Amino acid sequence: MRARLRGLRGTDERDLAAAPALITLAGERAAAVLALDRGTPFVQPLEAGPALFLNDHRLAAAQWLRDGDRMRIGADALTVHVDATGIVLESTADVGFAASPPAVPLTPPPPAPVPRRRRVGATYVLVSLAVLAVALWFVFSARMLYVDIQPAPDQVHLEGTIPALRLSEGYLALPGPYRLQATREGYRPLVRDIEITRADNQRLALALEKLPGYLSVETPGVTGATVSAGAVVKGKTPLAEIELPPGEHEIAVRAEGYADFSTTVRIEGLGRRQALAVALVRASAAVTFQSNTAGATLEVDGKQIGTLPVTAELAAGTRAIEIHAPGHKPWKQSLSVVAGEAQSIGPITLAPADGELRVESEPPGASIALDGRYAGVTPATLALEPGQDHRVTVSKRGYGTASRSVRLRPAEKRELRVALNAEVGEVTLKVEPADATLSIEGRTIGPANGRHQLPAAPALLEITREGFEPARLWVTPRPGFAQTLSVKLRAAGAPAAAALPENITAPDGTVMILVRPGRFTMGASRRDPGQRANEALREVDLARPYYLGATEVTNAQFQKYRANHRSGRYGSLSLETPSHPVVNVRWGDAAGYCNWLNEAAQLPAAYTGMAGAMGPVLPMQHGFRLPTEAEWEWAARHAGVVRPSRFPWGDAMPPAAKSGNFADRSIAGELADALKDYSDGFVATAPVASFRPGPGGFFDLAGNAAEWVHDYYAIQAAPSQPDPLGPATGKLHVIRGSSWMQASISALRWTYRDYGIEPRPDVGFRCARYATGTP
Repeated sequence: MRARLRGLRGTDERDLAAAPALITLAGERAAAVLALDRGTPFVQPLEAGPALFLNDHRLAAAQWLRDGDRMRIGADALTVHVDATGIVLESTADVGFAASPPAVPLTPPPPAPVPRRRRVGATYVLVSLAVLAVALWFVFSARMLYVDIQPAPDQVHLEGTIPALRLSEGYLALPGPYRLQATREGYRPLVRDIEITRADNQRLALALEKLPGYLSVETPGVTGATVSAGAVVKGKTPLAEIELPPGEHEIAVRAEGYADFSTTVRIEGLGRRQALAVALVRASAAVTFQSNTAGATLEVDGKQIGTLPVTAELAAGTRAIEIHAPGHKPWKQSLSVVAGEAQSIGPITLAPADGELRVESEPPGASIALDGRYAGVTPATLALEPGQDHRVTVSKRGYGTASRSVRLRPAEKRELRVALNAEVGEVTLKVEPADATLSIEGRTIGPANGRHQLPAAPALLEITREGFEPARLWVTPRPGFAQTLSVKLRAAGAPAAAALPENITAPDGTVMILVRPGRFTMGASRRDPGQRANEALREVDLARPYYLGATEVTNAQFQKYRANHRSGRYGSLSLETPSHPVVNVRWGDAAGYCNWLNEAAQLPAAYTGMAGAMGPVLPMQHGFRLPTEAEWEWAARHAGVVRPSRFPWGDAMPPAAKSGNFADRSIAGELADALKDYSDGFVATAPVASFRPGPGGFFDLAGNAAEWVHDYYAIQAAPSQPDPLGPATGKLHVIRGSSWMQASISALRWTYRDYGIEPRPDVGFRCARYATGTP
């Protein structure tokens, strides 16, 4: 049998004879299972799913489906049509079938009992006497129930273990539980469980509820206009049959370039259909543009208009204006156009275009400073304001510093190549045993004991001897500053000393907490409500201890690295408070911040390239970096706990008080999804460490800002290996943790995985680094 589901997503179809189908709501939320048993369709609710009603009865178990049934999942209504060709479910809500069959056990409803024929035998007289006795007993034991239902129903039934006797003014029934059912065309069926007591002349007054009405909206000559009922957007025109409760509703229609329209519509209800045709009036105004720059041209919303001066008829609303001229910087501005109000812009003077300077060095990978500010690493192309002298400084650890003065003409392109001279420092090694061998970056040098002239850059020294455990240590030689290091190799098999500090402090003042490694299962089971396809279970082995920032990087800290960064606003809400987490940063901005910390701490850089195209330096060294996804989940869900939980506060919704900064009721008017019964005290971001830390000592791993992590994003996990770094390449990066803008069951779980490439008002980061120089 074929099953078709028609909703806001369109029509989805499944073959129920091949596999059951999982009905999902908006956001791919699992709702109910649709299946067959002996050719007959039935619906089964999910244990942790939303409430499921059939013909206004809430289902606790599977139930057969019949033609004309009315199904409701939460607030979303569906109509059932069954015929020889299959079953059709129709809805005006955002419903659909899941991409894969449900992984839940199915329990079909029991078959309807088959009535048996009564045997008529010689005991007819005895049966008649028994019936008479029962009737007399019924008359003396029953009580009168008067029922008043408004408006008067078409049909009324009172059902109980022993049938009630219908009289003109009510019912005569034995004391006990009964179910009263009443129907009337245009009204919802009334179903009420009642208890008839032993009192005389009992009365029951009830009212039938009108069915909703259906309103279709058209805007002749205009398609795609947005229609709202009250504050809720219902869709775009032409809009067919939106469901509305009886009564008056404020209907608003908005379209780009047209005046807003609103009216009050009285919905009759009773399942009746009404139509509204709206003639939208175009809204525009004449805007004149002038420029002092010869050859300047105008673009509005990306469309070429003409050469200035020019007068353009622009649609009302906010327009994106760009003015271009050869050899000059483009002039960009947002312009608010009010219908019928003419404007004059200019005359506008365009600034000369920047020059481009390509900076290369030998060796590559040197840091560039432009007029004293960090500008990336070589090779790189810099934009220089023309007609001015600029100081370009190129430096690299272990090499000298070169500085050049450069002046470019407008739009000029030039190359600058700089050869840096190597610098060396003296390092004396005192090693036991004395005949140990020294290797640097995998290259054998010779005997370890004695003086060594080494490049003045961080280097990994490895000291080995047969029968002893190798020693690995990072050293940064300095010109003119002799260093002496004593190393005693540990005999093979001897116990290692575990003397790592529990906390260290990063150059930006962040406290870093030691996380000892371990083995754990990453991801979520398919049976976990809210689980997504990118959360597949896999075993992960973390072998290296690491440090992780106790708090997220704040606005104040990030602006010491990039003074002109602004976290901005979300609507009317400011995200700029210095103690709040920095947001609206790209992954490359976060990686650049880690490199800035490494430069301050004289540690090896973790990433290379410009901010828009940075990648990791492999093999990963022990400088500051973003935590890997595995490190993030281990610290968030497993560090310091006996049994990992589903949510940061436990295993069930809703969040406990003060669990973190999530989308609470204070922002319900700004976001589509919010926790109506939760308040965290902050509308947007909050100061870092405003809520209690997790068992590992970390703040805001849940809530406040979601966080960029080191890994490229992929749906399927890479092959298992110790200390996984994620896929080798990719365009998107993984985002972990919930934020102040999230409230769904799926997003608030520890295992939720997000991804992105662009800045977001709810995504920031924290830093990590290995605790030891080598595995």
